[in-house]
Formats: sequence, structure tokens, C-alpha cells
Amino acid sequence: MRAGNFALGLVFLIIAGPLLAADIYTIRLQDENPTEAAVQLLLNEPLNEETVFKARSVAGVTSRITRVVCDLPTEAPATRLQDDAWQLPSGCVRLSWSTSFIEAGDRLYELSKQESLYHPKGWWFINESDALLRYGSQRLANVCALAPGDEKCEVLSSLERPPTFLLVGQSARELDGNKTKVEVFTGFDDSYLGLDNMLRSFSTALEKLNTMTAAVRETDVAPTRLQFAWLSISADLGSIGGAAGNGAFVSNFLIREDNVVEEIEKTRLLIVSLHEYMHMLGVNAGAPWATESLASYYGFKAVAAADHAADVFAQLSYADHRDAPLFLRGAALWKELDDQIGRASDGMKSLDGFLSLLIEPFENDRVLPTKFACEVAALIGKPEYENIVSAYLQGSRPGQSGSRSGMQVALCEKLGIEKP
Repeated sequence: MRAGNFALGLVFLIIAGPLLAADIYTIRLQDENPTEAAVQLLLNEPLNEETVFKARSVAGVTSRITRVVCDLPTEAPATRLQDDAWQLPSGCVRLSWSTSFIEAGDRLYELSKQESLYHPKGWWFINESDALLRYGSQRLANVCALAPGDEKCEVLSSLERPPTFLLVGQSARELDGNKTKVEVFTGFDDSYLGLDNMLRSFSTALEKLNTMTAAVRETDVAPTRLQFAWLSISADLGSIGGAAGNGAFVSNFLIREDNVVEEIEKTRLLIVSLHEYMHMLGVNAGAPWATESLASYYGFKAVAAADHAADVFAQLSYADHRDAPLFLRGAALWKELDDQIGRASDGMKSLDGFLSLLIEPFENDRVLPTKFACEVAALIGKPEYENIVSAYLQGSRPGQSGSRSGMQVALCEKLGIEKP
């Protein structure tokens, strides 16, 4: 571990299991020239024809790959077709290239940009989108990053999943949670954030979130090990960012010029971190706004459950305005429905038990899936359900007739869905 007062960001990494027989990427990192890296890709078998390799396209991320060559069985330069694509010759078994990293500056870098980073405290954040090349028929590959004193490997994600993120280098702290071991990478003085207390709070909320989502997450078992880093950013900027990758996610928090992190910003950091972790778990709904708003709401819910602090939800109070973005109104919608489900069942049920009904594709952004609507309405009452959904999704006042949700729940009896 290294000391230093640099700001840093949050990255979570699920450590991969045993490596499988496949293509192997090796990223070599060094202290002497930390913003440059040499990358090799050893193919499981030779190319049987000329093949195009491309960097994975992610909005806002520009590939920094240069000097691509085939170096086995004989050295031959690749033909550059466009900014992020190269053609390699038939018979190539190993190819090499160079990539670069942005040096994370104190309180200046927004992690939502998702660019690969080097931090002077001695660690690297790697996003495959600006560091690795893929080819069309590639099915299975492992990615290994080698840094001074550390090595991390991860299975390359499929194109249906978020891009692979890796974190490697000097960590600041480790904490053994009840079920999940947490390792944090930082770039600031630990006292600014109260790192030990924050880690304990995060670990507790993480276990709560794993329990809440057990029935719907893509992974049968919650991760047993997570690596992450937090990056502070100047409070003068007024906003924070984050991003989720396959096996990792990143997040900022706001810090004042006098190095004070206000309590509300510590809470926001926990909420945003858990939001990104929800994406890592693959908890998705049938519409993008619903996936985002569920991740936001369950970030709030897990923090509230861990700290027994209902006032956490005060930050959602502005989200019920009809001019607020849909994913923000959605978070307030889930809170209202969750509260009503709890009251109607005397605390025996919650929104957790209905999440699987939100996976079906949404007809549009103004109604929820019919089976979800029918089962929740049967529990809390059709008028109550109609009023809540109309207020948040349709811009109708509670009690206003003729709403889409009202017409939808009227179909429940015909569909034979009357009880939750």
C-alpha cells in the first residue's frame, strides 16, 4: 500500500475462476512508464483467413490502440482499416499492440467517461473498449493484467454483456465481510472519507442488496470477492459519475476544497456504488428506464436497510415532479409501490418478490408489464395502483379517470390474474 493525497474512483472486480482453454490477452504494466502498456493476444489456433480485429465500441470511449503487428509465426504489420480496426494475415497466431492510460488528476476526472486510467498511487483501471482488440468469431478469451507486485485475470465478457473492466496494482484496504471480501483502491487520504467506516457501511449494505436480489440476479451465487476504487471530484463541479462493466464498476464522490466530504455525499457514494453493483449482478427490467431506476431505488433501499435510516429516501423527494427524468421518477415510483406492498401485506411482502415480473418487455414507457400490474394491484388495491402509476408515469393526478394503468388493470380479471 502506498500513501498519497490523490483523488480516486471506485472500481469493482469479481475475480475470475480457473482460466479456460481459450485466447489469452496479456497486458504488461510498469512503474517506469505507467501510462503506456504492451498488449499481446495469443490465439487458441492460427487464423485461417485474413481477419479484422476491432476495439469494442462504447459511446464516448475512444480506442488508444497503436502499433498493431502479427509477431508469430513471422512478424508482419497489420493493415489499418479505420481508427479502431486492423486486418491481420492468415496464419497469425500471436499479435501485439500498444495502448495508453490517462493519468488520473486530483479531483478532475469523471469516471462516467470510462477511460482507462493510471493513478500515481500505483494502480491501473483497464476498460477493454480502449485497450483490447476482438475479432468476429471470437468465442472465449481470458484477460490478464500484470503489474508490479500484482496480477489480475478475468474472462472477457460477451458482446451481450457490459465491457470487461480490470483493476490491478496497489490497494488501500481489504475487509472480510460476512460473505463477500471487499478490496478498495483509493487516491486520497483515508481520513477525508473515513474509509474504514465507509467500507463497513458499504459491506453491510452489499449483503442486504445481495439478499434483496437473490431471486432475479443473473448470478446464482453473489460474488465472494470484490475489488473497487473511489475517485473524489471537486464539489464545485456539482455532479458525480459512475459506470458498470462486466466484473467491475466505477464511481465518483464530491469533496470540498478544504478536503471535507459532507455526510450527504458519503451517503450518495454508497447509493451510487450499489446502483452500479446492481448492474454488475445483471438485475434488468424490460425497459432501460426501469433497469436504471430500479438500480437507483435499490441503492437507496440497501443503504436504508443497512443503516436503519429512512431519511435516506429524502433525496428522492424531487423525483416525483413530472418534469424530472423518467429514471428518477421511476425510483420514486418503486419506493411508493414498495411501501404500499409492505402495508398491504403487514410487512410480509415487498417489491423484491415482484422483481421477476418486470423482466418482460414493456409495451411502452407509460405502463408496466401486465402480470406485474395485475398481481401488485390485487394486493394493494386497483385504485391505489392506478393512482400511483398514473402519477409517476402518465402525468395524471391521483384519482384522474381514463388512465392507461386503469385500463390495464381492468384486464386482470379477463386474464385470470386476480391474486398475487
